[in-house]
Amino acid sequence: MGTAIDKAVDHYESLGLGHHCVEEWDNLDVYWRPLSLWEKRSIYPPDKTPDELAPADVLIRKALDRDLKPLFTVEDRERLMRKVDQWVVQRLAVLIMAPVRPDPDEQVRQAEKN
Repeated sequence: MGTAIDKAVDHYESLGLGHHCVEEWDNLDVYWRPLSLWEKRSIYPPDKTPDELAPADVLIRKALDRDLKPLFTVEDRERLMRKVDQWVVQRLAVLIMAPVRPDPDEQVRQAEKN
């Protein structure tokens, strides 16, 4: 029988991937792994208030393609900030920051796609 931390880690690892199809971006499929407290702290440092960089940084750190490769890099930050619809970036960042819960229906749909 595992320790409490082992059980907590097993649960986190079982959450799987989040997914959202961004219609505005030619139906681009965006995936992400669950956000950890460590990652959240690096995006929103405790000694600072969230600023306008946060949504772009969430995408840079977390948005993945179907092969689980990053969709954006640090070099994309300025373009994300200046040339991309803020509402789409914000919506996607909110989805990524939200707790991921396994959705059995989504898992079936994903299995049928593959």
